[in-house]
Amino acid sequence: MRQRPTFAKFFRKNLNRLPAYTVALFVATYLVAALVLGLGMWPTIGLLAGLLVVLGPYIFRLSRITYLNFFVHYDPEAVSKASNKR
Repeated sequence: MRQRPTFAKFFRKNLNRLPAYTVALFVATYLVAALVLGLGMWPTIGLLAGLLVVLGPYIFRLSRITYLNFFVHYDPEAVSKASNKR
C-alpha cells in the first residue's frame, strides 16, 4: 500500500508555486483597501487574511496549472510506451 505524504512534506515541496499569485493578490488588495477605501492597517490585514483563506485553493490550482503548462509536455505515445515496457 502506498503511503501518503504528510502535509508538511507536501507543503514544502509545493511552496515554490504559490508566492507569485499570492503577492499579486496582496498588492492589489492593499492598493484597493488602503488607498481607495481608506482602511487602516489592521482592517487591511484582516481583509488580506480572509482573502487568502477563501482564495487559497484557487490560487494553488492556478499555480499548479501554470507550472504544468511550463514544465510538463504532452506525449501522445505515452500509453503505448508504457504498455511496451511490460
